[in-house]
Amino acid sequence: MTDEDWNTVVKVHLHGTYALTHEVWPHMIQNKYGRIIVTTSAAGLYGNFGQVNYSSAKMALVAFMKSLAQEGEKYNIAVNAVSPIAASRMTETVVPADILTLLRPSYVAPLVAKLCHQDCNTSGAVFECGGGLIASVKLQRNKGVFLGTANNPPTVEDIDENWSSILSFEGNESEYPQSAKDSLMAVVTRSSAVQPAAQPAAQPAAQPAAQPAAQPAAQPAAQVNASTNSKKTRITDTSAGPFKSAVIIDVLRDLITEDVVKRAKAVFVFDITNTDKQNRKWTLDLKNGKGGIQDGIPSNVKPDATLSVSDSDFVRLVYQEVNPQKLFMTGKLKVKGNIAIAMKFEQILRSMEERARGRL
Repeated sequence: MTDEDWNTVVKVHLHGTYALTHEVWPHMIQNKYGRIIVTTSAAGLYGNFGQVNYSSAKMALVAFMKSLAQEGEKYNIAVNAVSPIAASRMTETVVPADILTLLRPSYVAPLVAKLCHQDCNTSGAVFECGGGLIASVKLQRNKGVFLGTANNPPTVEDIDENWSSILSFEGNESEYPQSAKDSLMAVVTRSSAVQPAAQPAAQPAAQPAAQPAAQPAAQPAAQVNASTNSKKTRITDTSAGPFKSAVIIDVLRDLITEDVVKRAKAVFVFDITNTDKQNRKWTLDLKNGKGGIQDGIPSNVKPDATLSVSDSDFVRLVYQEVNPQKLFMTGKLKVKGNIAIAMKFEQILRSMEERARGRL
């Protein structure tokens, strides 16, 4: 394969898809609606001898689609990928004529029409389609093997001794990761189990004496500095006293609905520290009754997940100015309790975003 062979195929399939999407994406965001169908192939999903350039471009389009699906979610833009099982010059010499008739584009077009319909909200999915077969395709991960300890990475010998288990997909413990967060989940959970002593260290910050000093922070939501030039108004440095996050908490308090509680079914604790090392805690109860937010941690409520973060980073998180995964990986966001539930907070926050825009 020459460089020209590689570049030409990648340019047509990968760059071509990017170029077209790049032109329509701003309009879809403006209209808060869009449907994009990316064409991948079996060569991309599974590889194919002699087609390294083509299969690479087609699998790259799956990652392209997955990322766009996440970015487009809040704008009602659905992005999916279809791998057509279609007749081609390559297959017509090896596939019987009666089978070739089933591999016409007319057997794929209805799926594309379905995915383009305004009532179809499916996004981030990969489909194989042709000859009457319509199937979903997704990545599978086995239960894995944990080797080494918190202070000692596994050795090559450790891996070699467990190689058969690492490769095995037997049993019913396989998982189907849907995002980079899911990919981290098993490691994070294991880390919490290996290093339980690291969590209690944050507890001394929750001294009752610190609460009175922080009380002025609970300013009314009306103190948000509204701007007519922006749909999302940034909280000013002085609008919430010692804790800028207090204004956000007040707004969230008014946005809790029965629907949010029904979907979340979780209790979150926000353990927030400001630049003066003052600490406040709020409990967001989206599990019991009609839900609510309380100062501190009520004795009769058991948190599912505690998120410890600085006041400024909490504000940045709400305004989507920072990736929560980056905060977590750099140690600026610490999670105690159920990691999977903690990961749901961002989704819950985004679900309330439209109603919050006039307030934040």
